[in-house]
Amino acid sequence: MQELQGKAAIVTGAGRGLGRAFGLALAGAGAKVVVNDIDAAEAEAVAREIRAAGGTAAVNGDDVGDWTAARRIAEQCAGEFGGIDVVVNNAGFTRVKPIWEEDEAGFEQLVRANLKGTFAVTRHALDHMRPRKSGSIINLCSGAQAGVAPRSVYAATKGGIASATYTWAVELAEHGIRVNALSPVAETRMAYKPLPPGANIPPHRRPENIAPLVVYLASDEARWITGQVFRLDGNTLSLFGHPRPLHLTPDARSWTLPVLHERLRAEFAAKLEPVGAGAREYLYGGGAPKPA
Repeated sequence: MQELQGKAAIVTGAGRGLGRAFGLALAGAGAKVVVNDIDAAEAEAVAREIRAAGGTAAVNGDDVGDWTAARRIAEQCAGEFGGIDVVVNNAGFTRVKPIWEEDEAGFEQLVRANLKGTFAVTRHALDHMRPRKSGSIINLCSGAQAGVAPRSVYAATKGGIASATYTWAVELAEHGIRVNALSPVAETRMAYKPLPPGANIPPHRRPENIAPLVVYLASDEARWITGQVFRLDGNTLSLFGHPRPLHLTPDARSWTLPVLHERLRAEFAAKLEPVGAGAREYLYGGGAPKPA
């Protein structure tokens, strides 16, 4: 089914893993795909796969975290394929370190690749998408945005991408451009709990399990969806809740220190939100720490 026939797409970080699966699926649905990866040889290999299956692909080896290079990615898609209809901001990486072991270089590397890269490619793609008053942007988030130790910087970048998704959806609605995000669970180099080397990857853990959702969100069938973060974990599809104020106090009062001492625990101790991805109860909910 050629749901994306005639559309032009950019997939960043498409040399392997999720990005490769997304590029192949978009091309299989009829899209012309710019296969971007900082490893140009890997990008070329994926482009060859697409062409061998009868699809259309161009190769781009630019670094998404470089502002000028990100512009080149967008200009290549628009120049070779006549426009940009779909952007999949997949490029990025992770590091497993607690905050007290991080350094400035590591922080800047993750922010540059994950957050700046997503922003830069989107910013330049919009120069070509806004005049057409249509398009779909799909960002890659992570369950880490809800709290996964020890990945504090990675989690911060993915939380930033989620916030950008909400804001861009609002900003771009009048331009006919939809913005959504995925929080996928798949067996890749960045998997939270990777399988042992040589283990057989079950179908629900493969990147190909996520790819149909990307095709759907990229298609006109999904014109009713924007500003959402979908999580696909195996065969379970869900939505991340939007950040919003909860448990408003029933009456207005000045929250002086004496009032806080008197009322804060009484009104909020039983309402604190779970913290951490998959957490079932707030660690300090009753005063003394509780087991996770």
